Amino acid sequence: VREDPARRGLLYAGGEFGVYVSFDDGEHWQSLQLDLPVVPVRDMVVKDNDLVLGTHGRSFWILDDLTPLHQLNDDVAGADVHLFKPRDAYRIGGFSFGGSAAGVGKNPPNGAVVYYYFEDEPEEEVKLAFLEEDGTLIREFSSVPERDQEEGEVSKEAGMNRFVWNLRHPDASRFEGMIMWAGSIAGPRATPGTYQVRLTVADRTWTESFDIEKDPRTPASEADLQEQFDLLIRIRDRVSEANDAVKLIRDIQSQIDAAVKRVEGEPYAEEVSEKAKEIEAALSEVENEIYQTKNQSRQDPLNFPIKLNNKIAALTGVVVSADAKPTQQSYEVFSELSAQLQVELDRLDEVIQDDIPAFNALVNQHSVPAIIVREPKEEGGA
Repeated sequence: VREDPARRGLLYAGGEFGVYVSFDDGEHWQSLQLDLPVVPVRDMVVKDNDLVLGTHGRSFWILDDLTPLHQLNDDVAGADVHLFKPRDAYRIGGFSFGGSAAGVGKNPPNGAVVYYYFEDEPEEEVKLAFLEEDGTLIREFSSVPERDQEEGEVSKEAGMNRFVWNLRHPDASRFEGMIMWAGSIAGPRATPGTYQVRLTVADRTWTESFDIEKDPRTPASEADLQEQFDLLIRIRDRVSEANDAVKLIRDIQSQIDAAVKRVEGEPYAEEVSEKAKEIEAALSEVENEIYQTKNQSRQDPLNFPIKLNNKIAALTGVVVSADAKPTQQSYEVFSELSAQLQVELDRLDEVIQDDIPAFNALVNQHSVPAIIVREPKEEGGA
């Protein structure tokens, strides 16, 4: 029998067939078996809010994160919705092993783990938001499938639910079919400090705070990590600008193609088509400097050199290679690549400011309608 050091009267007991828990100093007991096999428990210890069990014949097992048990009381048990205060998260790199192979354990999730409870499944949308200490929104996730589901959909099942935030800010934008080589669009991890999680169901909200602690093994100061974060945000935003430019170029080209198609067969079609080709050629030059448009598969970057969006994104890997202040070389490379990107963005802006209005004026001059209804040709006619 062991008492939880964080809550007086919370006891854990190991027996011949598993483990049990008592919330009232041993007056009443209930099973805490979860997915632990039926096995004798020979020893146990509570360490850093985890329950570690030494078993007979099944090695040792760990129940990660006892903080929900610390917070259970009559008010929580009687609530229709409850958001548990998350335990502090450590800002540690790497990933969690899945434990799919036989005999291989499963590591706890890497990030901030949030538990919340519903007496009954809500009919409304459920949202989880992560915020700075001052309330500034960082990320928001939803139970609605079409929302941002990078880290999984927010569950709203009756009973206990869990969500893991990987501590990352939003990713850089991307476009359909984008292929990068050794470049990351992942948002940077939050710096050490105090944060909030907010659960929203319809017009009701619940908010709890938690801390993100730095990796205890790193010698980097919080100022170093903040400087690293600031540069990563600048890199991410520049990658977004590059990728958004590609999306904009492709959207403009699509609209130009549609306009050219609408005037096919008209006396002024050639004039419109020639102007369209000029604009699309200028747009393609910009796009090809920003993105390697020859990439069609993951291996294509072996044959075709990466372009500006990939070069800037690849700098992320250098800056995050260690918990440390960015090197001067990283700033210099970012400055050089950012300047090269700006040249292309300025060229794109010139096309948008000068050539596109001229094309629109040409189209308007001929009163090209949005939809042209043509008489069907008779089959077999001369």
